[in-house]
Amino acid sequence: LHDIDKYCLASWTRWRKDNNVTVDGDCLSFYRHNLQLLVEVVGNYDAKLKVFRTTSAGWMRWGNLGFGWNVDVAYQSLLKSPHTVVEFNAAAMDIVKSSDYDIKVLDYFWLSYARPDNTEVKTRENEIGPHLIHPGRSVNSILTRKILMMTMWSVCSATMENWTAYM
Repeated sequence: LHDIDKYCLASWTRWRKDNNVTVDGDCLSFYRHNLQLLVEVVGNYDAKLKVFRTTSAGWMRWGNLGFGWNVDVAYQSLLKSPHTVVEFNAAAMDIVKSSDYDIKVLDYFWLSYARPDNTEVKTRENEIGPHLIHPGRSVNSILTRKILMMTMWSVCSATMENWTAYM
């Protein structure tokens, strides 16, 4: 998803041609097809725990309405809209959950939705600086704890269930 603009925006047509990338159909279908291939690779990988993490709410490198996007503009294309992440995450959840593989899903979208912005502001007009918008330290701290708990439950669930016996 991080490079979906390369496969969907008209401004990347030259890059797609130079790299022999063909997008059949719409961008979301292209993403679904490629994610299905990734799920097969991950699903067949020999690991005790396999996790798919959804994309964060702050993914959009172009900004959200009022932050790097002029509030006077009436329309915003899907790829430049904060709703893009919702659409692509819904497709991803559908693909991962409907697969025959035991891949756990770790939601990062709703975890980061309330605090998506951790970026530089370039000017007084609230233009986005040179860094992408990513969740801040507090969101990543919670994500780290969730990953740790998933790992512990996967690797040593019997110990976790009986932890009071060790006190």
